[in-house]
Amino acid sequence: MKFQEHLAVVGKQIRGWLPGGSLAAGSTYREGLWISTWGLLVFAVPVGVFTVLAFVQAFTGVPLGNHPAPAIVLFALDALVMVVFLAFSRMTIRIDPTKVRLRLGVMAKEVRMEDVVNAVVQNAMLRTYGGIGIRYGTDGSMAFLTFVGTAVKLTRRNGRPILFSTRRAPEVSQLVNSWSKSNTNHKSNGPEGTRLEN
Repeated sequence: MKFQEHLAVVGKQIRGWLPGGSLAAGSTYREGLWISTWGLLVFAVPVGVFTVLAFVQAFTGVPLGNHPAPAIVLFALDALVMVVFLAFSRMTIRIDPTKVRLRLGVMAKEVRMEDVVNAVVQNAMLRTYGGIGIRYGTDGSMAFLTFVGTAVKLTRRNGRPILFSTRRAPEVSQLVNSWSKSNTNHKSNGPEGTRLEN
């Protein structure tokens, strides 16, 4: 492969992981999303509190409260919150002609295209999901959310609906609908284009 061609391939791969995602026709769609600013603050506040308390106790020798926790415990809690934050701070979306794959931290979900009835743009509301992360909505759906707002909802033939955050909801829903219909048509027709008998 020529050097210029190699750069073009690498550039395409990098663009695919930018927040906007890559929607090149006939290729795999990839998108990376970080949690929203207010979601970041949810983790930052306890980390800051535990860090300050631990340093005050460890370096001044002044106990905090009537029954202060040892500084090592506060540092451990600080580290635990940081690990949880790093594990669930970023979501990746990977869509190809056969499946939709979502990963938020260490949790992943895969939906086959032939199982998708349709994909629609929907507003992920706080009152329905109660926050960000992997959530179960009051409407019976499962959600992978990095922010509250515009998302894509997949209605499935089997199983609960899946909703996920994306910065390009209209384009992503259109892409999933196109590929899911192609998979359904291919599955329901024989090699000569005739419908298979049940």
